[in-house]
Amino acid sequence: MKIGVISNLESIKFISKAIQISKIENVELLNYGYLEYESVIDFVHTAQTKADALLFGGKAVYKMACNEVVPIIPWEFIDRNETSFLKGFISAMQKGYSISKITVDSCDDERLSKISMSFEDIGVGSKHIYNLDSELNDHNYLLNDYIEELCALHKDYYLNKHVDCCFTCYDNVYNVFGRIETKQCGS
Repeated sequence: MKIGVISNLESIKFISKAIQISKIENVELLNYGYLEYESVIDFVHTAQTKADALLFGGKAVYKMACNEVVPIIPWEFIDRNETSFLKGFISAMQKGYSISKITVDSCDDERLSKISMSFEDIGVGSKHIYNLDSELNDHNYLLNDYIEELCALHKDYYLNKHVDCCFTCYDNVYNVFGRIETKQCGS
């Protein structure tokens, strides 16, 4: 079986390694790494002709591809669930950062509820969690400037002292945002 792995260049090696470590027999990985997620559509067209299934490195890229290309083979994405946020929260706390006021992105109502429960589990109140996706164009991942808008919102909340830390599930946001003075508390 050939599985096409479509993810950013930073994550693709970790996804591939995790699949290889699982020692699933008779699986060949076809890696399609990208720098800019807008180029994913080109990868999808090619990958569908060479793979038996596609595995996307995140929900946003998966949704963007679904809006542009009709699947002719099975597609799935790796969901970065609340445990990723919890790991980030604990890491920030261990480094001495306050997480009582944060921005988050890539959150639907269910995920935001789970994050709030995670906050309660680790003893932090959840009344200052700002979900930035709710402030953007109905989660329109297809907009060319979606990542830039998300970065600007995180930065604005942080620089105006509305939040102490910013958490993102988007590698592109982290890579852009990490070059700004808030890298030390981003997740």
